[in-house]
Amino acid sequence: MTYEFLIHGIMLSVAGIFCCFIIHPICLTAIPVGIIMSLSKTGIEIDITEKKIRKFISWIIFRTGIWYNLHRIVKIELRFNNQHSKITRPLYMNKGDTTAKTYDLFLISDVGEEILVNEFTKSQLAFKTLDALNGISNYEIENQVEEILKNQIKTRKR
Repeated sequence: MTYEFLIHGIMLSVAGIFCCFIIHPICLTAIPVGIIMSLSKTGIEIDITEKKIRKFISWIIFRTGIWYNLHRIVKIELRFNNQHSKITRPLYMNKGDTTAKTYDLFLISDVGEEILVNEFTKSQLAFKTLDALNGISNYEIENQVEEILKNQIKTRKR
């Protein structure tokens, strides 16, 4: 589980405190919403008996998320996604390119529809999810990330 909305919740709480003194006391509602966002967790839930998967957000008491049925899925792919961007930054920050690396879990149905379930930032979490899905049924699993990580280790400068 990860705290995906931690920064958003803290910023909303701070903005709510600031705004309630300057603009209007009704902004006080932003504070508890920000706290709930800060305490929320995200993760992957797999229901083995019903053969379905979802990315969920745990809002302290309950979970929300869209369930994807695995009955029509024929292939599961884990792909490496590497994005570079040039952005203008303030003077105190590094001027180099920004790189975002994710490990994307895709479900591919029998008609070729691709469903992006989650964008993992840590490869080990993605591998654990693949292992759990491998135990449900005999899906064709393609792990493109494992080979890329092995190549990176081989070519690493020591």
